[in-house]
Amino acid sequence: MLAAYSSLNGKLKHFSFDLGLRLESFDYKLRAVSTDEQIKNNYLNLFPNFNIRYDFEDLKNSIALSGNRRIERPGYSMLNPFAVNNNPIYFTNGNTHLKPYFANRLDLQYSHKWNSNHSLIFSLYGNSSKNMFTYISRYNEEVWSPEFNYYNDYNLNQI
Repeated sequence: MLAAYSSLNGKLKHFSFDLGLRLESFDYKLRAVSTDEQIKNNYLNLFPNFNIRYDFEDLKNSIALSGNRRIERPGYSMLNPFAVNNNPIYFTNGNTHLKPYFANRLDLQYSHKWNSNHSLIFSLYGNSSKNMFTYISRYNEEVWSPEFNYYNDYNLNQI
């Protein structure tokens, strides 16, 4: 894996900001010795993150917008296609076709400060995910639990 990072932060009157960007190149090759199967995967991705804040003139109120993108790569055990016995009646195996899991988050926050000890914060945030990892179970004579990606997940919450 190769990565390059860049960041910028500053303040302009009532605005403050932190901006960042990571460029990541990832390349892996796996080979199953028993089957001589080769699995290759490579990708190039950008991962931005930012935080922008506006402090109102009264210095008691502020509004902020932040966001980021992150990645989670499948571990070796998730990619291992061979059965692993966890106990006499349950075994798991991985999936060589798993893809990395990406998550994006956006957060909007309003804050009112009464004094140094008391504040009220309203937050609205949303997440989206792509290629999340999960397990499925198959019940036959034995219980089997392979891993797979499911594609998209979205949610919106407020606090």
